[in-house]
Amino acid sequence: MSRFHFLRITLGAGLGLAAACMSLPAFAATPVTVTFEPNSVWAQEIGNLNHSDTSLDYTVAIAAGKTLQLNLLSRNPNVHFKVKDQSQGKVLLDTLTTGEATWSTPNVTATTYAIRVYIDPAAIGSTETAKYAFRSGNTVPKTCSRRRRQ
Repeated sequence: MSRFHFLRITLGAGLGLAAACMSLPAFAATPVTVTFEPNSVWAQEIGNLNHSDTSLDYTVAIAAGKTLQLNLLSRNPNVHFKVKDQSQGKVLLDTLTTGEATWSTPNVTATTYAIRVYIDPAAIGSTETAKYAFRSGNTVPKTCSRRRRQ
């Protein structure tokens, strides 16, 4: 094998590997921890998704007896979110399949949820950005009570 042929193969493999590495989606090292300001039951995170950064991850800790409420606001209908109960390790919701933009669940025990806001890379152009606002609530469930007429 000639040096020229070997050099051409090595250079081609190196360029191919570099191109493959550049096209891999970027993942955050750690998710954003959602915190609630004192005396506030709502927290809001604002983000952008694009063709190369197609998802952002959040964690929300909810105390026992509280209700987790989630709202996703975006002008782009292709922005979705998934909710995973980390204590049970199961996905509770994927709005890509349900079409929901809001969701809530009561908590009997303290639970931490992992939320991924995402967009399909095929649904966004290479120069486009999908902006969103993600609101999470940590509220006490409302109970209905009836007063008896006397």
